[in-house]
Amino acid sequence: MLRRLDLLTSLVLLIIFSGQLTAQTQDTINQEAQPPKGVEHLAIHYFGIEFSKEQRSRLENKELELIFFIDAQGQPELSEINGITDADLIDSLKQKTLKVGLFSPRIEQGVAVPSIFFMKIVYPRYRMLEYQDIGTRYFSTRLEDFESIEKSSHRFDMTGSMVANQWLGPPASHLHLGGGMKIDLSITGAKHFLYGLNMSFYSNKMKLPYSIQTPRTFLKAPPTILIGGTIGRWFGKNNVQLEFNYAAQNVTDKIGDPDPDWVQLEGWSPGLLFNFPIQLGQDKPMYYYGAPTLFANQLNLHVGFRYFHLSLQEASGIMMELGVGYRLTVHGVQEYRLKENRSPK
Repeated sequence: MLRRLDLLTSLVLLIIFSGQLTAQTQDTINQEAQPPKGVEHLAIHYFGIEFSKEQRSRLENKELELIFFIDAQGQPELSEINGITDADLIDSLKQKTLKVGLFSPRIEQGVAVPSIFFMKIVYPRYRMLEYQDIGTRYFSTRLEDFESIEKSSHRFDMTGSMVANQWLGPPASHLHLGGGMKIDLSITGAKHFLYGLNMSFYSNKMKLPYSIQTPRTFLKAPPTILIGGTIGRWFGKNNVQLEFNYAAQNVTDKIGDPDPDWVQLEGWSPGLLFNFPIQLGQDKPMYYYGAPTLFANQLNLHVGFRYFHLSLQEASGIMMELGVGYRLTVHGVQEYRLKENRSPK
C-alpha cells in the first residue's frame, strides 16, 4: 500500500513538472516583439523630444498611432504615423526612433521573424504660464480682496533710524548728549528668530578732553562708529535684539597714511535693543521672487543700551540711545484664500 502511495505521488509531481516545463518551452519558442525596457520607456523617448513651442502647440491633445516594423534582428523602423501629417514633426519622431535601441524580436517556434509593433501616445496640453498667472492674480489684488491670509514667520526687514544718544559713566564727563544714525538689515526664519547686520554712527560734542598726550588738537565732536552682527527674536509685533559690534572713536583728525600721530580708540561693544514698529497703512500684496509676499511700511521706535570697551578707560562705558526711523518689511505668506466675487482693481 505504501509503495502504491509513493508511486502515485511521484506520478503527480512528474505531471506538474512536465506541465511547467512545457509552458516554459512554449514561452521560449513563441513570443511577441517587445521594446527595450518596456512600452513606458519607449514612450518616454518620444515625450522627451525637444519640440519648439510652435511645434508643441500642434501636438497638444493629439493622439498619435506609431506603427513600427521590427526586423528579425530587432531593429525598429517607424514606418507609419497616424494622427499628424506635418513633415517636420514626422521627421523628428523618425529621427528619435534611431536612438531607441534594439527590440526583442518576435519568436515563432524558436525562430526570430519580422513583425509589426503598434503604440499610441497623446501629447498633453501644457500650461507653461500657470504659475506666472497665479502670481499675476495675486499681484493684482488688494488686501480687502482676501477672504483670509496668514503670514509666515519668514520675513526680511530693512530699517534706517535717526538716534539720540547719551553716555553714562566715565565717558559722560567728556562727551555731551549727541545724535547719529543707524541702519539694520535682518532676516527672520523659523520660530521667529532673526539674524542680521547693523551699522551705527554717533557724534557727541567734546566738553572735557581725554587725558591723552598728543600734539594734535582734539576734534570738537568725536565720531563713534559701530559695525557688527545681530541676533534676536520677534515677540508678536515687537522684537528684542542683541548686537555684537566692532567699535571705533576718532579723537583727532587723520592726516596722511600712515599717520603715527592720529588718535583713534578701538574696541568692542555689545548692545541690547528693543524695537517697536508701528504700521503705516495697509500691507501691500506682491509676488516677490516667485512667492506671494506682503510689503509693510512701518514707523520704527527703538530704545537701546550699549557697553563700549575702548582702548582708553575714560572712553569706556555705557551708552543709552533712543531712535525713530522707517522700517520696510517683506513678509512671507504661508496660506491665503481670495474672495470669489472680488471687485476688479
